[in-house]
Amino acid sequence: KLELLVYRVTVLEKKIGDAGIYSQLPVDFLQIADAAFIVEPRFSLRTVKFSLAAILTALVFLGAPLVFEMFDRRLISTSDPEAILGLRLLGAVPILRMKESQRAHMCRAGLNLAASDAFGDVAGELDLMSHHHFPKVIMVSSTLPGEGKSMVVSNLASTYTAQGRKVVILDLDLRRPNQHILHNVAQGGGFLEWVKAGFPHDNLLVAGSTLGLHVLADGVCLVPAGGVQRLPNEFFTGKQMEYLLGALRLNFDVILIDSPPAGLFQDALKLARLSDERILVARVERAPIAHIGRVISDFERVGAAFTGIVLNSVRPNQSHEAIAYVARSGRSAYYASAPSAAPTPTLGRPEHNGTGAPSARA
Repeated sequence: KLELLVYRVTVLEKKIGDAGIYSQLPVDFLQIADAAFIVEPRFSLRTVKFSLAAILTALVFLGAPLVFEMFDRRLISTSDPEAILGLRLLGAVPILRMKESQRAHMCRAGLNLAASDAFGDVAGELDLMSHHHFPKVIMVSSTLPGEGKSMVVSNLASTYTAQGRKVVILDLDLRRPNQHILHNVAQGGGFLEWVKAGFPHDNLLVAGSTLGLHVLADGVCLVPAGGVQRLPNEFFTGKQMEYLLGALRLNFDVILIDSPPAGLFQDALKLARLSDERILVARVERAPIAHIGRVISDFERVGAAFTGIVLNSVRPNQSHEAIAYVARSGRSAYYASAPSAAPTPTLGRPEHNGTGAPSARA
């Protein structure tokens, strides 16, 4: 305890001595050379963390779609087929606000003016670009299912029929046939029935034959698929297929083939080599452009390039002036301004009435 007391006394004496020395120093002994301040942050750490989290979230939600689009682009406007794919645009079918069952009969029933004009454009472009005179075989395909190829086939058939052409639809999408459903045709006969019967040549196009030829309401003829076949490749090669198309050429001006999706199966490639014209149907924002490009390359590789492309479900603002114009004209009742007393022309193919004079068929 004595030693501790001595230590404390010594420390106290030293502090008293130091205080005495400091008290004798002049006032200006110490001067400030450079003032230093402690700067308070303008934002709290919590605010900074929240801002960084918000920026990262925005980059994820806004940047990811942009990156995805760079690697997985889809057709979004009518300028894309020619600018990106190098394929001629034959026509653009507007987006349709109607039941699925009505879309296949738009041109026949006059349900949509813009769509009817679009199919008229398709037929006109085909005639302008074609190197083949009538009769001719036109194959219609798509990259993926659900792009509207069967609907395009049906309405294009009605368009050609209204122009006075004799048209037959040949449903060769044997994996998932759809034409008999669209036209409410009962199963009975059809392409597969003809195949199973051994490809008979007699009375091929008469009523009740195994080919099952049906005449629809507007005069279009339909050869249904006649069933479902998971491996139909073998039926699309050989002389029997050539014979069938040859027989149809003798009786019809236009043979429209509804083929399986070209991006999934090689059926369409084999049918393409038997066709004079080939149409690719593409629904807007459906199949990736890279996938469509591969399909186009495959067809070019076998010497059966597509004649052009038909865009489906196009909105009026997607760079197609004709669709936008027709939409505006419909709203302004432009087409209703025609004189009501004007006669309505009927298009038909001349037929002989037995007296040597041709008569018009409605």
